[in-house]
Amino acid sequence: MNGPTRVLALIIAGSLLILAGFVFFTVREDKQALVLQFGAPVGGSINEPGADEAGLKVKLPWQNVVYFDRKNLEFDLTRPLEIIVRNEERLLVDAFVRYQISDPLLYYQTLGAGGGSPELMRSNLNSRLTQILSEAMRERLGSRSIRQIIDEQRAEIMRLIAQDVTAEARKLGIRTIDVRIRQADFPDANAGRVHDRMSTDYNQQAELIRAQGRERAQEIRAEADKEVIRIRATAEQQAQIIRGRADAVKNCILANAYQGVAADITVTASTDPDEMRDTESTDAISQVLADEEAEAEAAVEEPVDFEAAVEEMLGVTCRITGAANEGDPRRREFFSFYRSLTAYEQALGQDDGTTIILSPDSEFFQYFNGQAGN
Repeated sequence: MNGPTRVLALIIAGSLLILAGFVFFTVREDKQALVLQFGAPVGGSINEPGADEAGLKVKLPWQNVVYFDRKNLEFDLTRPLEIIVRNEERLLVDAFVRYQISDPLLYYQTLGAGGGSPELMRSNLNSRLTQILSEAMRERLGSRSIRQIIDEQRAEIMRLIAQDVTAEARKLGIRTIDVRIRQADFPDANAGRVHDRMSTDYNQQAELIRAQGRERAQEIRAEADKEVIRIRATAEQQAQIIRGRADAVKNCILANAYQGVAADITVTASTDPDEMRDTESTDAISQVLADEEAEAEAAVEEPVDFEAAVEEMLGVTCRITGAANEGDPRRREFFSFYRSLTAYEQALGQDDGTTIILSPDSEFFQYFNGQAGN
């Protein structure tokens, strides 16, 4: 190849290389692209989220390419936003938005301003996001109290703010990933006053809870006291019935001993409180037993019948096995002697200064005089 031919070949090769630079372009994995012709988009976006279109691409020489980030981006407020909440309280709020360019064509048409650079579009986006985020926070925070924002409705408020920002950001060709309030503080001028008010509110709430607790404690103690009284009354009732049964058994033994015959005694006891409550009152039982005992002591010749009253009231069955016979006179005499000794002990054995004046031949002293004392 001679010299002129070589020069021509080099010129052609250089021209082809220059032409290739205007015709071919590469889209990286972390980028998405839009082809423009005289400032107007041609075709759709290339390698947008969800597509796998990275690599070498072809365009016409007079067309140019605009690249956009495919990765997640973050927007922060340049300074905290001052919001007036309920009760005219002021709150300084700092927030951020994480987003991704999901529709490069809509993003360019909305923010490109007729062929703007990516830096200009990013600046326009930041201005729009500042406006969108400010409006959403003023609307959602302005109608609520400090306590609701900080504690009671924090999660719900954040959900509503994110919902509002997402709806508006979609119109710009971006998809929000996260919307958060980074910090919420009080201005220095009213921080102390707000703190005092919140402290008062929490103290009132704590006092209300304590009052409710004291009221509930009193109700529990009242129920416990009522139950204690019921249990004690039931126990006392059972004790009196048991004592009444014991007295009935004793009276049956004494009555049969007086008649000089043997006694067959059957006791049917119940410990069921419901059955105990169905029994006649203990005072009435004691009165009947006392009357029967008095009649037994007064009427020596008259037989004593405890069977009906005792069996009906106390569940004690008293059977006189030898009632048809005269009985053993020695048993009757011993019973009379035993009762007299008991009477002597009760009348003369008490050192209470009581003076008893009786005739020496009184029946009371029958075992001190005559044949009865032998």
